[in-house]
Amino acid sequence: MLPMRGRPSDATESAKVARVIYSRQAFADLDRLADFPIEEAPRAAIAAIDVIRDGIEMLERHPFVGRSCEEGLRELLISYGKSGYVALYSYEKREDLVLVLAIRPCQKMYVAFAGA
Repeated sequence: MLPMRGRPSDATESAKVARVIYSRQAFADLDRLADFPIEEAPRAAIAAIDVIRDGIEMLERHPFVGRSCEEGLRELLISYGKSGYVALYSYEKREDLVLVLAIRPCQKMYVAFAGA
C-alpha cells in the first residue's frame, strides 16, 4: 500500500531521527546520579533519571537544541526542580549521531547577577 499523499511515510519519518549513543562515562554518570538520592528518596531518583532520559531523547529530533560550548561540543540544560542537569554531547552531522559524553548535576540553573 502506498503512503497517503501529503503524509510522510514511516521510512521518511524515521530518517529524521538521529541516533543517540551514551559513552561509558555518561552511563557511569547516570549510575552515580541514580545511586545518590535513591536511599533517601527512591521516587525522586527515578523521576530525575526519567527527566534526564526525556531531555536527551529530545536530541534525536533536535540535535542542535543545546548551547555551543568548547571545541564543537554542546550542552543540554535539563531542568529538574530548583536545579537540574547538564548533558555534554557532540553531534556528528555526517552520521546523524548524537554522542552523550557526560551528565552532571547543576546546582543552580539560574545565577543571579551580583548586586541584584
